[in-house]
Amino acid sequence: MKGVIMAGGMGTRLLPLTLQRPKPMVEVIGIPVIDFVKDALVSAGIGEVIVTTGYRGESLSAHVESWNTEGLKAWVNEEEVPMGTAGSVRLLKDELKDTFIVGSGDTLASFDITSLLKEHKESGAAATMALWEVEDPTRFGIAELDDDGRIKRFKEKPTLEEAFSNLINAGAYILEPEIFERMPEGPHSIERDVYPTLAAEGLLNGFSFTGWFVDAGTPASWIEAM
Repeated sequence: MKGVIMAGGMGTRLLPLTLQRPKPMVEVIGIPVIDFVKDALVSAGIGEVIVTTGYRGESLSAHVESWNTEGLKAWVNEEEVPMGTAGSVRLLKDELKDTFIVGSGDTLASFDITSLLKEHKESGAAATMALWEVEDPTRFGIAELDDDGRIKRFKEKPTLEEAFSNLINAGAYILEPEIFERMPEGPHSIERDVYPTLAAEGLLNGFSFTGWFVDAGTPASWIEAM
């Protein structure tokens, strides 16, 4: 099974830490954040990891190359122009012919990828999203679940008035190749342009987990991650 780590963001909210390096290379207790994501994928049995990147991709390429071991193949797909979270995955259409996992390169969380995959297979959905409950959901995408675990509605970064749920997108997805049918060529967002449609069609599944979750994309959350 293949895993994709999305690592294309410029990390403007983490300046000046990201002046000379991409956001996923910012360190938490001396370790680049992206390494925690890679380790979680490897622990779940992922044999090939593809990192999508644009901003300062050369430093990520050198780092990802060091991941290649006897049990793991790892490489970077560097974008010439920013493609967005869906566009970057769409570029890998020819590589991703079977069920695959996508993770955010700057998120630390305790979800069990093996359980996430099991839930996805049992659901028969085109996509399954890991979900986490927060007090303030306005920095994230939010999901409303029905009694069967299907996501009825999904909205990216709502205002407090628009927030219909406190369950947020925790940055890990199990996807089927059929999702590419809903991804046009060119830059676009999986959160804004793909997931709301999947939810409306009853093809987006949700998996709530317990433990801990930190999106290390702001100074405050980076300190929390430490």
